[in-house]
Order: sequence, then structure tokens, then C-alpha cells
Amino acid sequence: MKRTIVFALLALAACTPAPTPEPAAAVEGIYKPLADSKGETGTDISTIPMTEDLALKRQEVESKADGSVIDWDLAGNCQDCIGFADIKVGDAWKVDNVETEGFNLRTILDEQLGAQSAAAAEDGEAAVNCMTFIRLESDALPKTTPPGDVNVLDHAFTTW
Repeated sequence: MKRTIVFALLALAACTPAPTPEPAAAVEGIYKPLADSKGETGTDISTIPMTEDLALKRQEVESKADGSVIDWDLAGNCQDCIGFADIKVGDAWKVDNVETEGFNLRTILDEQLGAQSAAAAEDGEAAVNCMTFIRLESDALPKTTPPGDVNVLDHAFTTW
């Protein structure tokens, strides 16, 4: 009975997928060899977390090739990397942009900010025009015969 439980636990452990590291841990793991060696040692491609599809494609290509197909450091995007003396991997990981073909989050946000600023400028111009109209009307009403009531216009002007 004990032997059956041990085999069942071993089978369960073998079938349980490894936990996925947090994004910060994944990024730190990718750049750690470059950071620790100040660029003297690159990141082994086998340690870079890839989707199963990409990893299988890479494995298939390399199994049919004479040697490594990717002969540069993917993390540093360089071959014989230099210039990593100051690289530091911190504990925080934050997305700075999202880009795909035809999509750039920073560009979209910049365009929206521009559109919002233009709309705010239009609203401001409309308010000035409205206030000018109200002031002109309030100035003209007392001069009419009989003089008009300017209380409503004065209230509107004050509200603006």
C-alpha cells in the first residue's frame, strides 16, 4: 500500500507543470548572466523562457542544421557583447510600451492626448465666445427702450 502511494505521488509530481515565474523573475533570469559578468558572458538561449511553439521550432531548425542557428546573444541582441558594464537588473518590472505590427501603445496614447488637448482648446474658445456674447448682450440691454433685464445674463456670465 505504501509503495502504491509513493508511486502515485511520484507520477503526480511528474505530471504537474512547473510553476511559471513572475514577469520580474523571468526578466531578471534572462539578463542575470549579462549583468553579473558585465557582458563577458551571454545568456544561454536554453534559459530564455519561450512559448512551446517557438521552442519546438527552434529545436526543429537546429536539429536539421550544422550547429547552432542562433549564434548571437538574444538577451543583449548582440554577438560578442560589449557595453554592458553598467547594466543592472532591479526588482521591479514594468511595461514601457506594447508594439506589434500596426499597433504601438505609446503612439496611440500620444495621439489621444493630442486629441484631448485640441478638444479642451476648442471648449475653451467656445467658452470665451459665449462669455463675450453674454457681456455684449448685458451691455446692450440697459440701452434699449424700455431697458431690458440683465439679471439672467449677469448670472450666466458669473456662472461661466
